[in-house]
Amino acid sequence: VGRWVIDNALSDLKTWRAHGLDDVIVSVNVAARQLQNQEFPLEVQKALDEHGIPPRFLRLEVTELTLMQDSDVANRAIKALRNMGVEIAIDDFGTGYSSLGLVRGLPIQVVKIDGTLVSSCVNKKECAAIVQATSAMARVLGIRLIAEGVETEEQRRLMQSLGCDAGQGFL
Repeated sequence: VGRWVIDNALSDLKTWRAHGLDDVIVSVNVAARQLQNQEFPLEVQKALDEHGIPPRFLRLEVTELTLMQDSDVANRAIKALRNMGVEIAIDDFGTGYSSLGLVRGLPIQVVKIDGTLVSSCVNKKECAAIVQATSAMARVLGIRLIAEGVETEEQRRLMQSLGCDAGQGFL
């Protein structure tokens, strides 16, 4: 299923690029099981080649929990994918034992703040402090910060003021 999802996402991206959307990056969630497969980076490269998509237009999103499992195979896969030029993002950041320090050795380009944390920030100062601190750490590490689940203008403004580079959600 994981290979099918990547293949379909790249097929759609190829169509969009043919219609002039040349700067779109497609994001695909990756399961821990996929990263445990030593052939996964080769499968991704094959799919990119089949669709004629430059690797920089593919973002693979890995959950924080998956990264915390500290698997050598998964770490090698992430590094191989990044060396190919694929962008790697930590998804659902803030739902577990959130630590950018855990991933500082990995070639991560994006951290996505979990939507439950984003929605809580409007009413809870401690949530806002967590996002702001995460933003400061991300900047030092050269990582982009995306707020997930942004549904209102108030949330967008708050996430921007706390240092998020972008928002994702129904807004």
